Amino acid sequence: MRGSIQRRGDRTWRISVELDRDPETGRRRRIWETVAGTKRDAEARLAELVREVETGIAAEPSRLTVADWLRQWLEMRRPHLRETTLERYRTAVRVHLIPSLGRHRLQELRPLHVQAAYAGWLGAGLSPTTVASLHRVLHRALEDAVRLQLLPRNVTDAVEAPAPGRRLPDLQAVRPSAVLASLADVGHPWRALVVLALHTGMRRGELAGLQWGDVDLDAATVAIRRSRTITHRGTIVEGPTKSAAGERVVPLAADAVRELRAWRREQLALRMAAGAGWAGDEWVFTAGMEAVRPDAITAWWGRHAQRHGLRLRLHDLRHAAATLMAERGVPPRVIAEVLGHSRASFTLDVYAGTPDMTSRRAAVETLARALREG
Repeated sequence: MRGSIQRRGDRTWRISVELDRDPETGRRRRIWETVAGTKRDAEARLAELVREVETGIAAEPSRLTVADWLRQWLEMRRPHLRETTLERYRTAVRVHLIPSLGRHRLQELRPLHVQAAYAGWLGAGLSPTTVASLHRVLHRALEDAVRLQLLPRNVTDAVEAPAPGRRLPDLQAVRPSAVLASLADVGHPWRALVVLALHTGMRRGELAGLQWGDVDLDAATVAIRRSRTITHRGTIVEGPTKSAAGERVVPLAADAVRELRAWRREQLALRMAAGAGWAGDEWVFTAGMEAVRPDAITAWWGRHAQRHGLRLRLHDLRHAAATLMAERGVPPRVIAEVLGHSRASFTLDVYAGTPDMTSRRAAVETLARALREG
């Protein structure tokens, strides 16, 4: 397959790839793009474009259906996505996007088609949050089609997507102090895990992915560097945090340090007793002699919450931490840094439900004190 590069300006290059001749007209066909940067940048993009042509992604645009493009788009994105994200995208494409929109030619897709699909999904009982998630997947797929010059514009930009609802914990019905009280007779590692979740707002995957090398108990900090997640097929996937902002260092309150020290002593004793049978490596949270699985964390919390009448999901511990900080005037930027949000505006949208969040900045109390006060 032939490709070429031509200089267009000081830092501008035109790359092109020759396709097969049109079977109807016999005319030679080419795909071309303009690349800004160095010649090496242009060569890298040309190699990428050749791969896209060879895999069918850059096929004749006028003949490509939405279903064709979505399948090819998933393959194109596969090397760049976490396995759990790719699995979620595949489900969205297979279950909803292709059945509703796949028959349309990609270049003939109109906002009306997409808006009708959204209305149909809502009418069939899908929640606004689910439809908003499908909108994001479709928007990203069509945005890549625009980038590859398969489409002149992204039709989802003209579509009104439903606003996703956010289910935050009812801290009037279940105060975090009740969660801490429920741990009175709970052993480790679960006690330390819940205390850490409440004091830091860490995600389930971040808790499961924590290693002792990430924890400095003397300095009272925890470095969140990775996540261990689970696919629908039950496969454990270790990878980076959910976003670049998710990789962060979070201070630890004295209560969290105390629980982690106690658990560390217990785990070391278990490790010495196990000897060569130890399979927990350096993971912070282990059960038996192995690292705790992410789904095991959820399962344990479900049983614990039901036993103690706690109407909170595991992820609600993260929301509770953020809400308590917001109620006490911690700036959104600081909350975002603790939680690993990529944008402080997202934190403000979700947790700034009280006037204190915008008016009271001087008296900032710590999350640990908020938890002790209940």
